[in-house]
Amino acid sequence: MKTRTLLAALAVLGMSLTNGFAQSNPEATPSESATVYVYRSSALMSSARKYGVYANGKLLCKIGNKRHCQVSLPIGPVTFTTKLAGLTLVPKKRPRLELTLEAGKTYYLQADLKTKLFPLQAVLPLTEVVPNPSKLNEIKKSKTEPTLLSSAE
Repeated sequence: MKTRTLLAALAVLGMSLTNGFAQSNPEATPSESATVYVYRSSALMSSARKYGVYANGKLLCKIGNKRHCQVSLPIGPVTFTTKLAGLTLVPKKRPRLELTLEAGKTYYLQADLKTKLFPLQAVLPLTEVVPNPSKLNEIKKSKTEPTLLSSAE
């Protein structure tokens, strides 16, 4: 009985060591996706309203005030748009941001609310930003919105 237990323990140990060596492949190919962070800073107007964030027409997340979402998207050209969610009297203008995503890179998109009284408009344009310490801290402090789409393929 002791021999069987010893053999089983050695077999488990051998499999775990083999698995560990198999995972440490330094020449792994880069992933075919890019990471995109979308965050909305603080704004008094429409602070309770959420905006839908779309990639190539597919809904990624609904982002609220002081919130962010993270999504992994396939590489290549992507058109990002935003739209005010729900019913509204405000015209639903859809600002666009076009990017070509590269494998393994991380992109940061900032959403800032822009409003006009005449004619009545409330839009949330996206801007690609450089990840400086203050922007990264702002993202870290914001709450996470659930991602509705894991990949826009």
